[in-house]
Amino acid sequence: MKNTLLFLLLSTAITLVSCGGDAKQTPTTQSNTDGAQQVEQPVIGQANVYASDLANSMVTWKGSKVTGSFHTGIFKLKDGKLAMSNGKVIAADVDIDISSLAVTDDMDDGGKQKLAGHLLSPDFFETEKYPTAKFLVQKVQPIDNPTEGYNYTFAGQLTLKGKTAPITIPANVTNEGSNVRVKSPAFILDRTKWEISYGSGLVGAVGDKVINDEVEMSIDAIFVPN
Repeated sequence: MKNTLLFLLLSTAITLVSCGGDAKQTPTTQSNTDGAQQVEQPVIGQANVYASDLANSMVTWKGSKVTGSFHTGIFKLKDGKLAMSNGKVIAADVDIDISSLAVTDDMDDGGKQKLAGHLLSPDFFETEKYPTAKFLVQKVQPIDNPTEGYNYTFAGQLTLKGKTAPITIPANVTNEGSNVRVKSPAFILDRTKWEISYGSGLVGAVGDKVINDEVEMSIDAIFVPN
């Protein structure tokens, strides 16, 4: 029953069926519960479905100012599913618990709490209204002869703060016993695509007050069989 439920949950989110290494999709449209724009979502066929190990998975971030100073931190995952067929990833979606934001800077606890509070506020993530983000993978591209440190690219839609925009991320997928690990090298997101523009030069910040629009991200997630 547990396997069937997880499979049905994944089915409502995405479908990518592999044929000769190419992903094929049959899109449907579904409204986002956080009031985000509608996203085209395919429906999955038969596959081995894995669930995220929430205790051992995270998203890391690094935000910086034009002066070169920066802050680092993590988000925990709230949920995640991965589908594999014939040893290859064919579908995935991940819910990120934005309200779990923690600062990992080398600063005292008071400084960390102050920074985290600001990032959780309406100036940035507004987590009282938008506590989670979702990355819905719509196209999986395996790389047969990887040379850049990753063996897949995942293209899809990231819904954050009620806005949805396309992203593509690199990922290295490996088997660790019966589990599957998805770990990405650092990639860049432009926060203004999700209307997170506090401190951006686009809204009038000047000089050493300017916070870079580009945020460095990475994901390290363990998926376990169900």
